[in-house]
Amino acid sequence: MIKSLHNDERKWYNIFNSYYNLKIRELYKKEIKYPFNPIYVGLKITEKCNQRCKHCWSGKSSFEPSYEQIEKAIQKIKSFDIYHFTITGGEPFLREDCFDIIELAKRNFPVVEVFTNAELLTSKDIDKLSLILGKDDFLQVSLDGLEQTYKAQRGVDGYEKVIKNVELLIKKGINVRVHMTVSKYNESDIFPVYKKCLLLDCHTFSITFVYPLRKGCIIRDETSFDIYEQSIKNISNHHNAGNYKMFIRPFVPIEIQSKYARYKVNKDFIFFNENILHWVIDANGEIYNFMDHIKHKDLRIGNIYNDDIETIKKTNLNVQRKILFRNLNNEKCSKCSLLDSCHGGNYIDNYPDMNKPDRRCKADV
Repeated sequence: MIKSLHNDERKWYNIFNSYYNLKIRELYKKEIKYPFNPIYVGLKITEKCNQRCKHCWSGKSSFEPSYEQIEKAIQKIKSFDIYHFTITGGEPFLREDCFDIIELAKRNFPVVEVFTNAELLTSKDIDKLSLILGKDDFLQVSLDGLEQTYKAQRGVDGYEKVIKNVELLIKKGINVRVHMTVSKYNESDIFPVYKKCLLLDCHTFSITFVYPLRKGCIIRDETSFDIYEQSIKNISNHHNAGNYKMFIRPFVPIEIQSKYARYKVNKDFIFFNENILHWVIDANGEIYNFMDHIKHKDLRIGNIYNDDIETIKKTNLNVQRKILFRNLNNEKCSKCSLLDSCHGGNYIDNYPDMNKPDRRCKADV
């Protein structure tokens, strides 16, 4: 099985997960009386984008919240004592008030990150960001290939500008996580992008297989798991042979992970659902625990702009009662060596049955 090469800046998240899995097991088959607060919230501040990515799973709502609405939303989110707040889009820097929103977030949350394609940033913008963001904050920059593959996947000629901006961001002391989404358009560039990130002296290089949502559904079926797997192995070998400080964060899809499954009788097969520690909030303000929960409207937690805090708490409790635990005792998972790491994989395609393994799992145990 391929494992993550390093813990990166989100090691705190693993600590939270371990704590919850250890302490909350005793609540299994009991009705919880109070909802668990999220520790991570991602807020889309716009659906508008300056690029035309072929793999994009984002919605295309025409609604864009005002600064005043976002300000009120952040105060509601703050009441849940979250730790990590992410500003996403679309492309956040299309908003003229994006820096005001980042400053607002910094005044209210311990850790702030921004997801961006970095094409629109100017040197003055980067100077401004260096004054706002702290040592624990991050800018995640999408880099889906070198020049030609970048254009093929993202639909624009922005590669050189993005590279220049990444160099400036790092020079100004901003933590940069370069993220690559792999599809059929750029799968040949996985290792070259990794090497580029080493040369740029990025803090973290993260990589993920195209996600099966909206546009990503068709592209995923046409993208090679074999190339992805071999590329991660090549990166692993190269990284382990050198003395590199850059963190590597590969997300390995279940189709690859499950190939390494072996027979093992597990004593623990009841798992706390870590997704309840996430909130993702779209540009319309709709709150879900995870992006693919939008397939099931009864997993909607509320609307951050329209609902009051007590209504959100009440609905959050109702949702958590439906998805808090998975019991995989009667499935092949109970005899799988990967259970402790995958916890049965994705459950949303089997919902409302939480006790079935991921449909994409290839394990034969």
